[in-house]
This record gives sequence, C-alpha cells and structure tokens, in this order.
Amino acid sequence: ILSQGSGKEAAWGRTIAGRKLDNLVRQQTGIAKAVYIAEFVRFLVESGERVLLGLWHRAVYDIVNARLRDTNYGDDLHPAFYPGEESEKQKRESLDRFKGGDTPVLCMSLRSGAALDGLLYACRTVVLGELDWSHVVHHQLISRVDRDGQPDPVVAYFLLAAAGSDP
Repeated sequence: ILSQGSGKEAAWGRTIAGRKLDNLVRQQTGIAKAVYIAEFVRFLVESGERVLLGLWHRAVYDIVNARLRDTNYGDDLHPAFYPGEESEKQKRESLDRFKGGDTPVLCMSLRSGAALDGLLYACRTVVLGELDWSHVVHHQLISRVDRDGQPDPVVAYFLLAAAGSDP
C-alpha cells in the first residue's frame, strides 16, 4: 500500500508508518521501565521529596499507579494524575491534592498543563519517566517547578533505558 499512488502519497505513507512505529517503540520502552520508574519515585518520596513525574503513555500510567498504590512495596502513595484524558474538574482536583499535600506524587503528561501555575511551591523534584521527541518538552515540564519564586534548588532526573527508544 505504501508504494501505491504518487511519490508524495507514498512518502507520506512511509512518514505515517514511521511515526506509528516510533510511538509503539516509545510505548514499549515506557512499559519496560514503568516498574523501575515507580520504584525510583517511591525512593524519592521515602527520602522526603515530593515529585512531579512526567509520563506519556496510558499503559505506563497504569503500571506506575498500581505500583505506587501497592502496599506490598510500602505505603499507598495515592498519586494524583494530570494526563490529557481527565476532565478539567478531575485535573483541578488532582492539582489541589498535590498542592495541598494530600499526595506526594503528581503524574503529569509531558505535553499537558498549559498555563498551569503554582507547582513551584509544591515540590522541587521532577522525574522524567518517559521521554519526548523534543528536549523543549522536557524543559517545559521542569519549568513548571523551576520558576521565579521557587524557594529550593530544583532537581530533574531523566530515567533512561539502555535499549528501546531512549538511546
């Protein structure tokens, strides 16, 4: 099918197929890292940190959530979520829980949170569990915490796998 049609149509078909493959590899990389992402976040929380965790794929959110809530591995951290699928009300409630100290973890989509403010007073630690294609997206997530008025030095951790899409 990709070779049918004009040169532009065939090239566009290859571009779309390449993007789909890239997304699948990124998702599988995130799934492979998810348990380790959760364990790293749990370690930070047990060390006294509150964490803004950047993720992308819903399957990764689900694994991280299950692990952070599993009392076999420690306290139920009851993380808050701010991905793209939640309603504005759900997002606001999650932010309020995190900002108010009801949970030490806010899992946020790498590309969500336009005009979001106030996280600089809630935490100083950012974990990028999954990576984006653009370093600008990473910088934007870190900047949600690293703003004028932040009372503490900000630390950002990039969790990388040796294989998959991360290298």
